[in-house]
Amino acid sequence: MGYRDEEIMKERKSAAQAQMDALDEEQRERERQESIFDEFVHIEGREVRFARRPDEDAGISLYMPESFEKLDDETRRSFYPFGNPPKSVYADFETPFQITLNRTDSVVPDDGIPKFMKMSAKLLENYGPKSKVLANGVVRLHDHNIGIMEAGTRAVDCNVHNVMFYVSVGDRVMIGNINFPTKYSKRMMPIAKQIIDSINFLTEEENNGDNNLSES
Repeated sequence: MGYRDEEIMKERKSAAQAQMDALDEEQRERERQESIFDEFVHIEGREVRFARRPDEDAGISLYMPESFEKLDDETRRSFYPFGNPPKSVYADFETPFQITLNRTDSVVPDDGIPKFMKMSAKLLENYGPKSKVLANGVVRLHDHNIGIMEAGTRAVDCNVHNVMFYVSVGDRVMIGNINFPTKYSKRMMPIAKQIIDSINFLTEEENNGDNNLSES
């Protein structure tokens, strides 16, 4: 094969790869238009079905994958070897994200959430060079203030994108976190926002119910 033939082959391979990349991007864009409130969504080529899950300790319910399990204490602590693990960690070890929920002892009423968000952002920025606040704001949902903060952090093996949400439940701050490797951000950000949009505050009657998955 002559030099010119090799160049032609390289050009054809490059054109074929570009076409495959374009098709992949089209597929990823279609996936980003899917909703967790549909029958299922695609995440990294897998069909993932979502349903509403109540968490009595957190005082809220929200949508998460049906395959997610609440990790036992030993597994939960192993995820956070330096201490202070969230009270609830949901994952399935196949879907590339997890959800944590932690109702704290910090007393903050609903109208104090905006101020609390500013303080939390400063604390996170001061945590170290591996932590960076990417976005910070407050939205209204079901007549409640919900603080939303995006932050980049560093894990042992990858960079992590955190979508944290802060709500006042019984005048105590409940902190949730939807976190995933940064490389999945384009796919996961629409899903994270939909999960936050799905938040409902449990009534006393719901708090006395069971913890089975159920459709809303």
